[in-house]
Amino acid sequence: MSQPADEPDTFDSVVQAHLAAAEARRQAAHARRRAARASSLASDAERDAVTSVLNDAFAQGRLTSAELSQRTTQTLAARTHGDLDEALEGLVLPPAAAKSPVRFIVAGVMLLFMAPFLLVGLLALLAGSDGGDRVFGVVFLGVLVPPLLIVWRWAWPSR
Repeated sequence: MSQPADEPDTFDSVVQAHLAAAEARRQAAHARRRAARASSLASDAERDAVTSVLNDAFAQGRLTSAELSQRTTQTLAARTHGDLDEALEGLVLPPAAAKSPVRFIVAGVMLLFMAPFLLVGLLALLAGSDGGDRVFGVVFLGVLVPPLLIVWRWAWPSR
């Protein structure tokens, strides 16, 4: 089977059109998220955080005292996240804090040490020869599982 000479160009143009459409959808979704965020109301804690960033920028010499005063007034009067973003316009924001691996290590070590006990409780529950073994398995798992769930929520908090 021979292919026409213009078929690769057609295929490339179709792929390029799909990529362009996907990029347009991604940009439209990003614009919708940005608009939704800009119109959502800001909290007092968020205003305080922006004020702290402005004070740090002033301490670093990035703002004059007049700019600090104007932007602080704008921040304290802000109703939406869009207003807060305007107060921070042109400033370098501090980098996000790096996540510490301590929580993951603690959760992993706890799971490693509790795994044999969890297996004993599970075996007693599922393969117990009488009702007493099964009750022991339920109680044993009832004592061991809640601390694991607590450590899980501590190590991987929901956002």
